[in-house]
Amino acid sequence: MSGVVSRVIARKHRAEGRAEGRAEGRAEGRAVVLKRQHCRRFGDLPGWAEARIDAASAEQTDAWVDAVLTASSLTEVLGPE
Repeated sequence: MSGVVSRVIARKHRAEGRAEGRAEGRAEGRAVVLKRQHCRRFGDLPGWAEARIDAASAEQTDAWVDAVLTASSLTEVLGPE
């Protein structure tokens, strides 16, 4: 493989790695915000709620971030334990 091709492939892999890292960082940021919102609204989070938030998809987390604004309980947002 030529040096040029190797550099192009390496650059592509670095770019993909950076994109994956940014996506993971955004997901972690959503989870942190959601946990803070829940704590401020409903008090300390039980372990099952933290685990559910940590395992959620970005789409689910976004929906919960919106739902916490109008929910009357933690289980109304995240579902039953």
